Amino acid sequence: MLGENVHGEQVVADKSVANNTGKARVEILYCTKCKWLLRASWMATELLSTFSDDIGSVSLTPSLPGTYIIRVWRNGADQEPTIVWDRKENGGFPYPKDIKKKIRDICFPEKQLGKCVENK
Repeated sequence: MLGENVHGEQVVADKSVANNTGKARVEILYCTKCKWLLRASWMATELLSTFSDDIGSVSLTPSLPGTYIIRVWRNGADQEPTIVWDRKENGGFPYPKDIKKKIRDICFPEKQLGKCVENK
């Protein structure tokens, strides 16, 4: 499943920005009823700060109750995303450093993240 919005409709985010650049694209699906927008936007800020030259876009998508999913398209043109984190499957919420490492491993294995992320 690619995801559903608050109305239960299938969600496929617009890939046009990432496709034009060939860069990775990240989508964070979050529960609006749980008030997780701030958590999702904080994670988006962390990812854009770390991967500013490598990620074409980070989108925040309102979704069904209890949803907090982070997924990535490696080159923006991938048909199916890679699920980086699913709150229901992985349990709870991730630390930004853990998501940064996972995205790095999936999309940019040669990239160094720096001492703050690598040593924790």
